[in-house]
Amino acid sequence: MPRSRFTWTLVILGALLLGTTWIFLSQESVYELNLIDNMVEAPAVGYQAPDFTVPTMTGETFTLSDQRGRPLVLNFWATWCPPCRAEIPFFQAASRKYNGQVTVVGVDDGEPIELVAPFASRLDIAYVIPMDEDGAVSKEYRVHSLPSTFFIDEGGVIRYIHIGVINRAVLEDKIAQLLES
Repeated sequence: MPRSRFTWTLVILGALLLGTTWIFLSQESVYELNLIDNMVEAPAVGYQAPDFTVPTMTGETFTLSDQRGRPLVLNFWATWCPPCRAEIPFFQAASRKYNGQVTVVGVDDGEPIELVAPFASRLDIAYVIPMDEDGAVSKEYRVHSLPSTFFIDEGGVIRYIHIGVINRAVLEDKIAQLLES
């Protein structure tokens, strides 16, 4: 009996040794995979907002860096997103209330203008709607959930990021903080 326990112990240890050796020899270096060179930091509070240029719903060109000089609220949304639709009136009210003091921007995420234009017209959306039809801007901003809102100061620095639906009180509070800074 003790001999079979010893045999099993040797078999298990041998399997562990072979498995560990196989894992060690078959792994690829992160440098070989070129992961280190391709890493891009996600936008973060306290850092410059990534610049982008895309067409707007009205056919003009929108460049984020051209907006410097006044605080900006950058909201990523889509017409198919119920939480996004729920917060549109809050952004609409803020756009009117802070006109000239804060820029409100609603980046449509991955939809064609033919779908967005009638939707925005029905809701009488007055703020700028850049069209991120290919999703490149959302990808650059690491937007994985709609809606997502970035509060950017007059120098282009991200001051707060809100993931998910935002209510009027939080929106007003974050805009007030942008105006105080």
